[in-house]
Amino acid sequence: MTDELDLVLKQLAGRPADPRLDAATANVLDRLAAAPVSRPDNFRLAGALVAVIGMSIGIAGGWVQRTQDPPAIRFDTARALAPSTLLGDG
Repeated sequence: MTDELDLVLKQLAGRPADPRLDAATANVLDRLAAAPVSRPDNFRLAGALVAVIGMSIGIAGGWVQRTQDPPAIRFDTARALAPSTLLGDG
């Protein structure tokens, strides 16, 4: 497989380059120049909007009253889960 690939690559290297390649660079540069350019003002506006929304959500989240968490189960002899208590009165 590698020998076949090397042979094909050697054959391609011996051929002349496609004449359209000379114009390709100019075509790419022309298309880049014609492409619309994004304005930095839009990025600043979007960044400011995201910051304001984020701060609003943070402030609103601070005003919301949290529900109380259920109390943690404390170790109690009545609730002991040691193997000796699980087996009964033994």
